[in-house]
Amino acid sequence: MEVVIDGKKHLVSWKHDFEARTTICIITVLQPAGGSAACFAAGSRVHPKDQYVKETGRRRSLKAVLAKLWPSAGSSVRARARQRRALVWEAYWNSKKGKEKDACV
Repeated sequence: MEVVIDGKKHLVSWKHDFEARTTICIITVLQPAGGSAACFAAGSRVHPKDQYVKETGRRRSLKAVLAKLWPSAGSSVRARARQRRALVWEAYWNSKKGKEKDACV
């Protein structure tokens, strides 16, 4: 998944490990010139007694990595951070809608 925020391209991807029952979300921030600026990652883990669901892991790990990338510290920063996180969530939900349409066709 790809999102452009403040002129920087944010590439969002996930890695699933079924044996470890974990999902890791990785956000790579690319500079406008094309160089990689930073990489952020966070994961979610399922309890051994619970069922492993990839979609739940994606949502939880995305939420965790967005909290690392744009923490809501002060009130002035909070609005901007919320807006940036909302752009990523919007792209995430739009990518889900696109996959559902393809499955129905």
